[in-house]
Amino acid sequence: MDYFKLARNFWASARLAKTTPAEISVFFFLLHQCNERYWENPFELHMIEIETGLNLPRKTITQIRDRLRKRGVIDFLTRKGSAPAVYRFPECKVTNAELFDLFATSPSPQKGNAKGNAKGNAKGNAKIEKGNAKGNAKGNANANDTLLDKKLKTKNIKESIKEKPKPKPNFEDFISECLSSEIWKEETAKNLQLDSAGTIETLLSDFRSHCISMGLEPHESTKFFKSHFIRWYRQERQNHPPYGTPPTNNPRPSRGSFAGKLPIVPGCGIERRPDS
Repeated sequence: MDYFKLARNFWASARLAKTTPAEISVFFFLLHQCNERYWENPFELHMIEIETGLNLPRKTITQIRDRLRKRGVIDFLTRKGSAPAVYRFPECKVTNAELFDLFATSPSPQKGNAKGNAKGNAKGNAKIEKGNAKGNAKGNANANDTLLDKKLKTKNIKESIKEKPKPKPNFEDFISECLSSEIWKEETAKNLQLDSAGTIETLLSDFRSHCISMGLEPHESTKFFKSHFIRWYRQERQNHPPYGTPPTNNPRPSRGSFAGKLPIVPGCGIERRPDS
């Protein structure tokens, strides 16, 4: 599930139920946060970040979260103290099994309790206790079934994650990540004394060809790739003139030597040597 499919499904649900501008803002803010975390699902997010980012009061955000969860477009879990809330998109693949376990170990709200209480109250004060008891028993049974299903689903997800190890990144992945960072390109161009940051793309392509021709394996991380690239460029600039300043044909005279014959100034104390 990608960004556009999630957005399309949200608008499809918006046509079936009334959707306010604040609900749209909260949903796409959460979607953007998930995308910023490279689609980590579930992910953690503090309430203050939503308040600051959307300029909405906490009470409004709390109500909107509940409505979005009832529509099935998001799910979230609040925790005690200062711990951030955990959000997830049910339609997305689970990539963080540790946070997903929190949903399995925390039972969902007992909807049966509310239904049983409402039904008992409607029949009259004489049957309130009986209706509540039935509702509580039904709600607890449903919560236990839901908890068991979530635990089984979590176990299957963990097994699928173990069976499918994360693929090792290649040179193209490192180059794409480097080019996506404008700050890194500007700082690198400044440190390497390049004309512009756009030259880095050509140099990265040359560096990739160099690594392949040398039979080198892809680096362990982007950090090592960037470090190797800078060392390679500085070495190439010394060995090949196109990568740096071409050598001059008129070397600077050594210290203490005369570049040419200087004229003798009268009165300087130096006598002219007679021509032989």
